[in-house]
Amino acid sequence: MQLTAVLYTAAVVAMFLLIDTDRGGGGAIAALMIIAAVHSVLIRPYVWPSLRGGPVADPAVAAALAARKRRQETRALIAGDPQLARELRIGRPDLPGRQYDDGGLVDLNNAPGWVIAQVCDIDRAVAEHIVRVRMMSGPFTTVDDVLALADVPYPLWDRVRERAVVIPI
Repeated sequence: MQLTAVLYTAAVVAMFLLIDTDRGGGGAIAALMIIAAVHSVLIRPYVWPSLRGGPVADPAVAAALAARKRRQETRALIAGDPQLARELRIGRPDLPGRQYDDGGLVDLNNAPGWVIAQVCDIDRAVAEHIVRVRMMSGPFTTVDDVLALADVPYPLWDRVRERAVVIPI
């Protein structure tokens, strides 16, 4: 890119020094301008990679967005077929033999406290309290029920909602 800039600059300086515009030398300058314009269109995707077909995403961002999409798809699967969700061990990263990628979900109706804490990135005491409330009151019907019944601190609600599901028992 730097070499191209140097060459264009040298060509323009040479044109101005060598061509007398009073005697029809303007055509050469116009030709140089046309060539430069065409060249700029050709190199644009290399200068601005986002023009190649969308923004260039950081691999970590792409992976996080893919996992979020996978969680949305998995929630639809749970709603449509909870029995299949149980068979696939959705929301149970603690169980062996799990092959389905649920995008990083945890089932608040079945998972142990340490798994809930790890997946939702919350304090283990809060997760263990969720398990105690589950044992006392029975299975939850929605994630919002968990937040209210277990008195989960409000600042954690979005974290839990993003990663948690409740699969009927």
